[in-house]
Amino acid sequence: MLAGAAIIFFAYIGFDSVSTHAEEAKNPQRDVPIGIIASLLLCTVLYIAVVAVLTGMVPYKEISKDAGVSEAFHHRGLTWADAIIAIAGVAGITSVLLVMMLSAPRVFLAMARDGLVPKGFFADVHPKFQTPWKSTIAIGVFVALLTGFLPIDALLHLTNIGTLFAFVIVCGAVLIMRRTNPEANRPFRCPLCRSSRRRASRCVCC
Repeated sequence: MLAGAAIIFFAYIGFDSVSTHAEEAKNPQRDVPIGIIASLLLCTVLYIAVVAVLTGMVPYKEISKDAGVSEAFHHRGLTWADAIIAIAGVAGITSVLLVMMLSAPRVFLAMARDGLVPKGFFADVHPKFQTPWKSTIAIGVFVALLTGFLPIDALLHLTNIGTLFAFVIVCGAVLIMRRTNPEANRPFRCPLCRSSRRRASRCVCC
């Protein structure tokens, strides 16, 4: 359980991508929180359901760390399911990769607007497609080089560490900015916070 908790952040890497596409939502104040919370709850239920079924099929000590679901079906004699699970796994990984490749350039675009990275490169939007094309190509080349020269286990740990670090930095920044810049415009509000400005200013989570 402790070993699983150390790498559980990798399972939740895609939910923050919803917030990076807030500019493309018609009503981001309503749609973005719904998208994050709904997808988080749905995937959590699916994660728990898959693990419950998996541990019911195979003792947890015998679950393969490389292909747990496929090996579990193979262990129970359901060899016909191996191909289906393999195809679904490739499709799932591909979709996550595409989402991350779509989100990363927009993160750098926002950073470029704030002057944290060079604007001439990361904030350059394609005149026809209206996308940050330079950063998209650069990130694609960078990811291709890492996947080509580093082992998969090292990439998984780096991704997990990077996700945890990013979450900690963002959450810490929200708390700090709430105290250091209380009058800043905050279009997104934390649920269950009190509505009055005087009381809301005391809520560090908003």
